[in-house]
Amino acid sequence: MKKFDNAITQIIFVEYPEGVEVMHLTKVYKNGCLVDYELIYSDGTSDEFCEKWNSDFIDYENLSPITIKLDYFEEFENKLKGLNIMTTYNTYQEYKNARKEAFDKFSQGKIIYIIAFSEKDFKEGLKKHNVTEKDLISFGNGCFLIKKYKKDYEEYTKQQNDILNKSIAADTKGNGFIKSMFTYELANNEYRYTENLKATLDSLGLSYEQIENNAALKNGLNLALKRYEYWLIERIDYTWKH
Repeated sequence: MKKFDNAITQIIFVEYPEGVEVMHLTKVYKNGCLVDYELIYSDGTSDEFCEKWNSDFIDYENLSPITIKLDYFEEFENKLKGLNIMTTYNTYQEYKNARKEAFDKFSQGKIIYIIAFSEKDFKEGLKKHNVTEKDLISFGNGCFLIKKYKKDYEEYTKQQNDILNKSIAADTKGNGFIKSMFTYELANNEYRYTENLKATLDSLGLSYEQIENNAALKNGLNLALKRYEYWLIERIDYTWKH
């Protein structure tokens, strides 16, 4: 048995209108990553469980039981199954926090970091991660995607962009998520010092034409720009477009 092959077990109490049902959850980890799970329902049925783990892990930890209300149980199941649940956020900071958490989970075993100041350092980094240079796609700054996970990364990126677009679309007036989005990115791109709006729009994959043709985006940007004493988008010098 490898050092990090293990499992966690936990009792789940689900509150139904007619009473509480007891379920049993097992999560199987390999090298620190969740690779399989089994949720045994109160009637004895269970989600499919990979048989190869039955003799290949140890119950190294039994977590304390938890109680879940029925309203949240479906969400709990979906997260457990790793489904890509589309959601929206009220603020851009919430979205950024969730995206970071999603990236941290996705990157396990798929993205590596090699900080090298010489060819020797780089080769040692490759050896440490048991990969070759041909196995990698560089993101720059010592960050690499293992090439065989390129499709997974593209799906992950699409999911995150879809969540962003859905959050934008849900803010029909532009005074919620959109305002917070522009406020965050204007500051992040140091607009106060540069007055370069293009950098902010580029960071969001937006163009001036998109802003002009979308009332919510335009209002949200106007509201965000108020802190810089620009009350109307028409007052901005758009020479950056040329």
